[in-house]
Amino acid sequence: MLSSMGAQISGQWSEPIDSLEKMKGKILRASGVGAMIYEELGLETVVLPGGELYTVMERGVIDMVEFGNSPH
Repeated sequence: MLSSMGAQISGQWSEPIDSLEKMKGKILRASGVGAMIYEELGLETVVLPGGELYTVMERGVIDMVEFGNSPH
């Protein structure tokens, strides 16, 4: 698959994360293969529509947002 998009960051956290240990138990919005990898690292993943991401982060429902504009 060819794409004109460059690499994307892994997400935006509600607090600084400087180790894998600090990630364990956090809740994040992720899907697909990325979600499977995060779950292996000890995180809980949820799938939410893009229009809700700001609100759920602001309310503390999730700890991290991963959202890309790629077509997969």
